[in-house]
Amino acid sequence: RWLARRTDRLIAVSPAVKDDLVRRRVALAERIEVIPLGLPLDPLLAVDGYRWVWRSREEREVFLIAWVGRLVPIKRVELFLEGLRGFTQRAPRIRWRAVIAGDGACREATEGRIVEWGLAGGVQCVGWVKDVSSLYADADVVCLTSANEGTPVALIEAMAAGKPVLATGVGGVLDVLQVDRSSVEALPRGTCQQVASGWVVRSGDAEGLVQALKRCADDPHMRGQLGERGRTLVRERYASQRLLRDIEQLYERLL
Repeated sequence: RWLARRTDRLIAVSPAVKDDLVRRRVALAERIEVIPLGLPLDPLLAVDGYRWVWRSREEREVFLIAWVGRLVPIKRVELFLEGLRGFTQRAPRIRWRAVIAGDGACREATEGRIVEWGLAGGVQCVGWVKDVSSLYADADVVCLTSANEGTPVALIEAMAAGKPVLATGVGGVLDVLQVDRSSVEALPRGTCQQVASGWVVRSGDAEGLVQALKRCADDPHMRGQLGERGRTLVRERYASQRLLRDIEQLYERLL
């Protein structure tokens, strides 16, 4: 608030972040500009099929699930594991594997829970991944289970790589997936909502996550369609060139 009083404009990375700043009385709405993140998406837009780095050719029929992010409490990786445990119970005939890419304060607890819940045979916790494009290329779906998000970079990257996404409908996730907040709030527990580029579930809803994973695993053709729609959505909206243009235009307008 001290800084906001001395600043000509505040930049929020999403409408949800702007709403938070106004609600917390950091600044008036007219002094906050929304400029979405811009990312170097070209390597991800170039993804075209499996790269056989995170799966062998013998695992062509295996349903590979990726979770990418910092292993910290707000990312709710334990919800992801809870969903996988339910998925195993509800869909015992589906061959699947999951990769958790990232590191942080919750890594040790996450690795312990993987063993405790009997998921060690199917879930790898691999730490930070330098070539994340190869993981997105080999994944069939990318999950995000956060309690809140400003702008979910992992979802944008996954969509740029042409992969369907499965996420909790929180914060900036709704802006990226172009989902109305009220429709997510109206979802009954244990259900999911299909959107243009994947599925959303309510925050903290492990059973909804299970249902979405089942739908995704059952229909490879749908996965391809949703992935291409997601790629179209983020191609221009989140490119680094667009970010530079938006910042330049803001400066020119203020000057």
